[in-house]
Amino acid sequence: MAAADIEDALGLRVEVIAVPPADEGVGARRLVEKKLPLGWDVLLHPWFDLSSDMPPAFVHREFFGHDGAFRAGPEDEEFDRRFAELARTTDPDEARRQAEEVDRYCFEQSLALFLVAPQALYAVNRHVDFKAYRATFELADTEVSAEHWSRREA
Repeated sequence: MAAADIEDALGLRVEVIAVPPADEGVGARRLVEKKLPLGWDVLLHPWFDLSSDMPPAFVHREFFGHDGAFRAGPEDEEFDRRFAELARTTDPDEARRQAEEVDRYCFEQSLALFLVAPQALYAVNRHVDFKAYRATFELADTEVSAEHWSRREA
């Protein structure tokens, strides 16, 4: 389904190469060790980040940063500059602004094709104020109201 969607939306011819579980370790090691080139043009890789601080920046660093574990393309000096600036920032509001800039940069440069994995989404009720990031479904800024079951007094 993902291949058909990519072909339809982007007009690219897609050949799917599924890596058997027994071979995943070898491919992952080549990727992490930067033994390039690899035998594919587009990597679809599941990723879930559990950090609560600026998830877009840290998710993107793994894929686009000079030392990112999953970077398969050339180094991106502009991304590294933006991320280094973010890493030095201690003011939470300024850090959030810079994290959003990193997220926007990755989105506008089309550095990744973000796919939704419905089995990883969570339902929220009317007492949850869900604030999604542009490229991830992190819950870092999500809050619950006083009426939510977790905040009701017994």
